[in-house]
Amino acid sequence: MLRKPDEKDQAIVTPLRIAAFDRARTFIILLVLLHHSVVNYTYFGSGDKMRWLGFDLVVLFNDSFFMAFMFFISGLFVRDSLTRKGPAIFLRDRAWRLGVPYLVSVFVLMPIAYYPTFLRYHLPGTTDFNFLHFWWRTLTIGPWPSGPAWFLWVLLALDAIVAAVWLMTPRAIGALGQLTFSVRNRPTAAFVAFLIVSVAAYLPMHLIFGDASWLEPGRFPLPIQTSRILLYTGYFFTGVGVGAAGLRAGLLAETGDGAGVALYLDPELLRRLEAADPHLALTEKNLQDYCTALEGVSHFLYSTWRLDRDSPVSLLELETQAEVDKYAVTVFLLARQQGGPAYPAQVHARLFDHVLFDARLEPHQYERYRTAHRCAANYCRRLERRFVNRGVARIEAMVRELRSFYRLRHDAKLRHALA
Repeated sequence: MLRKPDEKDQAIVTPLRIAAFDRARTFIILLVLLHHSVVNYTYFGSGDKMRWLGFDLVVLFNDSFFMAFMFFISGLFVRDSLTRKGPAIFLRDRAWRLGVPYLVSVFVLMPIAYYPTFLRYHLPGTTDFNFLHFWWRTLTIGPWPSGPAWFLWVLLALDAIVAAVWLMTPRAIGALGQLTFSVRNRPTAAFVAFLIVSVAAYLPMHLIFGDASWLEPGRFPLPIQTSRILLYTGYFFTGVGVGAAGLRAGLLAETGDGAGVALYLDPELLRRLEAADPHLALTEKNLQDYCTALEGVSHFLYSTWRLDRDSPVSLLELETQAEVDKYAVTVFLLARQQGGPAYPAQVHARLFDHVLFDARLEPHQYERYRTAHRCAANYCRRLERRFVNRGVARIEAMVRELRSFYRLRHDAKLRHALA
């Protein structure tokens, strides 16, 4: 949403959050903390002799789903990231956010954590190992444990696989999204399919290897629970498919039967627009409220148009289309107000130059708004060269181009905007 500060001629984009995902991530993080806080006092732990059955039940409950669920959540945002960044930058960013913490864990944190255990089982006088000796022995001879951070390398490997799939067969992830989107109105079918995938991915591996088996190549700290290799991979790619279909309109849509769409405009904003009607005169005084209302209307119309055609729509698509709509409507509105055959040439600079993004945006939100702004600015600059800066109005041709752009779907729309 565009807003103009008091004295600076800049636009600010405010964040748009999905509260359900924030709560889900918070809940799963709390479960992870709880799990590792009590596992030492259970049958499954190998530390304290004090035990309590309640902690065993907590660990059993968590172990039944929470790691697979975290891989599922991670997959939800992969497709949008690949669309925005491309596979190379996507992998670079994931290596920084996952690979670096993993290296810190296995090279620094785990040796520090395991050194007291080493001293506990090696009484004074039985060894001359100081910490540096222990650290070097861990890396060269072993064992070299990865500790609780093992999932980071698994997630990074899955990200690399999906980036390779995106690079070799770009339409495969879109097809996976269409598959999940096709069952959004059939919850029973979706549940049965998900159950079949879960059982097929886990049960045979569990019967063959059991839950105690961990696959660890050589002596390197790259472990994964053998019986759950296919389970984690299946849940991750299921998340990729659900995310590719759109988080607000796909399988995880917040309404059960179809989608509920509503447009809310602040009554105070409507009163200000009524007092300074932009249809009569669009000025700096009413530009902020005009852009706010126009963006809301754009989101509403585009969402209903796509949903009516049984087609998913992404947040990046909504933001890009809204930026284009603001430019086009403003050009037509000012042309009508100013009269004459020429289009106003100052609109692009006013809407797209000197943009400031809200510092409260999370990294993935910032990337989405920045990408939408870049796509729309590039496309509208082409519109300006072809239709606005021609000396005479070319209304019919510009409307035809805008209609064609409006009908394009996610990937095609972004490619066309950046062409």
